[in-house]
Amino acid sequence: MTDSLYERVGALSLPLNAGNVGGSLVSVLDPASDTLLELFAQAITSEFGAVFNAAKTGTSLAGRSVVQTKLPLPASARVLTTYTAEFPLLCVARDGDATWDEFTLSIERVTQRWSVDFVLGPLVIDEERKLGSLCQGVAKVIAATIRRGCHPDYQGGALQFGKAYEDSDDYADGSGGAQLSTVRVVTHRVGRARFAEDPAAPEYVGCYMQLETTELGEGLDQWVDQQGMSVQALNQYADGSEPYYLETDQ
Repeated sequence: MTDSLYERVGALSLPLNAGNVGGSLVSVLDPASDTLLELFAQAITSEFGAVFNAAKTGTSLAGRSVVQTKLPLPASARVLTTYTAEFPLLCVARDGDATWDEFTLSIERVTQRWSVDFVLGPLVIDEERKLGSLCQGVAKVIAATIRRGCHPDYQGGALQFGKAYEDSDDYADGSGGAQLSTVRVVTHRVGRARFAEDPAAPEYVGCYMQLETTELGEGLDQWVDQQGMSVQALNQYADGSEPYYLETDQ
């Protein structure tokens, strides 16, 4: 293998391990995307799966799960018209420009917007009346999951981001979680959305959210295991008498 930068920006840790690629580059290049998608999908399923199953009878979603399809892509006309996804559809993806700034002298911070779209589909009025309020619930459950940094049914309730997560071993060694320092909800909108300029294009009932995250970038050589230290201090009494040493091992 060629040499590497040995840098980490969020969950991207160089050098990469080709054995972890699986079926998509996102698993090694942007695992935060996969983590947020799977975390939110599990939160929605755990909190609303049973009530959705009770309410979906007689609708076009009768044979579906509350999160039938998951995509690490933004909801768009191309996705909704060309991809053979079954609704309800959950999309989680980075959205728009990211900004970089100096967090400390040796650490850079990346601030990024994300779109989180939960789409029930082009429901008829009776179906929207029956199932549409689920979209309000989804916004609140995602916000609560973000506030806690985890969900009890996802990876045993392990923290995925946030201040307490930053103090954990999973963050320190890059072995788990989304490797995001902060996640917050910026906006959410519930209702119908048309993803094409054509006025005859279908309108999709859903919950459309914007998040903002920060992640840190630094050299991996900063992550040094400290086994211990020895401290010596030389002191002298004010009257000039014989100095004495303080010594401690940690």
